[in-house]
Amino acid sequence: LRSSAEQLDQALRVAADHARVIYVDTLHAFAGHEICTPQPFAHGLVGVDATQLASALSPFAPDSFHPTPDGHACLAQVFFRQVPDPATWPTESPSVGSGVPCT
Repeated sequence: LRSSAEQLDQALRVAADHARVIYVDTLHAFAGHEICTPQPFAHGLVGVDATQLASALSPFAPDSFHPTPDGHACLAQVFFRQVPDPATWPTESPSVGSGVPCT
């Protein structure tokens, strides 16, 4: 999974650069809080019980592999650390973040 995430991250960086938009690096934001750690910032695989299967598009709940409330707070912290002051837009060229994990 890590290799796939790194490939996706690189593709997103390139696409953002070509589109001249700001790329916010979140690849390592959850360092120390990955799925299966004591305090994960993202849900792991969340199952759907049998009563929900008829209406589910997949056998997994939509929260699977999505941020928890703490994960969303972390992503907001990373975003505000990496995005330049909006008062400078569009005179500054888009920047690529450093990918520093949340504290």
